[in-house]
Amino acid sequence: MFAALRGEVKLAGRSCGECKFTGACDSLARVDGLLQAREPGPWTRSVSASDLEAYERCPAQWYMEREVHLPRVEEGNQALLRGLAVHRWIAHAHARGVPCSIADLPNPADLGRLATVAGGIIDPADYELAYPFLRSHLETCPLRAGQVGSLTAEKTIYAYDGVADAVIATKADSYWLAGDTLVMREIKTVQVQPEVDDDQIFSTFLAVAWDLVALEAGLSRHHGADHGEVQLEVLSPDSAVVHTYTTRDAALMRMARGRVRRLARQWISDQQWNPLPGPGCSRCSVRRWCGVRDEYESSVGSRVTLGAASGSSPAIP
Repeated sequence: MFAALRGEVKLAGRSCGECKFTGACDSLARVDGLLQAREPGPWTRSVSASDLEAYERCPAQWYMEREVHLPRVEEGNQALLRGLAVHRWIAHAHARGVPCSIADLPNPADLGRLATVAGGIIDPADYELAYPFLRSHLETCPLRAGQVGSLTAEKTIYAYDGVADAVIATKADSYWLAGDTLVMREIKTVQVQPEVDDDQIFSTFLAVAWDLVALEAGLSRHHGADHGEVQLEVLSPDSAVVHTYTTRDAALMRMARGRVRRLARQWISDQQWNPLPGPGCSRCSVRRWCGVRDEYESSVGSRVTLGAASGSSPAIP
């Protein structure tokens, strides 16, 4: 109790963005220049790759969800539920420090064994959705390689960019040391394995660029590694593909820094957070708080009506 009163325990977290001591706190890894800002923002903020993705879709939605925390109305779907179930199960399995095996995956119909193996961490209906994806993961489980040291699953790493005055949150699905390399792995689930190469995957998922820049800016060094590597594991019901990227690839790092810089500079200087009406408005979790929530649908309806009246085909938005 006395330690709590004296404030001797420092615990890094998202709330660090509201702390007056952030810039001098030694519980945060240093990643100066990660956001590549020219100058600090108007106040200390916290930011992650998912924040920048949300901001790119709609600054107003990001502000209402992440900054002022207005109540949301979430609409669940199978893709979301299976993704959450896959991540939860794999994190639980990796925490044991042993490779994932078929013995860890009871048949979804065997509810009694499911409760024993999973320890109640996952709903049986969600496990049934995740089951084929988890079977695909067995061949790409990082613990099978035998060169993994101190694997950590589903833990957010908090750092501080002193140039941008921003708290950086990076949450890989797992990370570990392999020799002098700090490896961060992200996991995505898809119904059908896409026929794409590493470059297309890099362009699709901001998390890859974000993790690479974070590793280069200081996370590798903070964990005693010489350089970093990002792996994106794409799981489908019948296969698993791991796309690998390294901070030693100079051309790749230029692209990664450029992508983060473009979004981060817009985000850090924005104080208006104007909405961007679009197709996503109908699924927005904070649409009831937005004054232009129906603007996009109204504009599409007007174009369809106009096209029908003129005898032409409806306009494609």
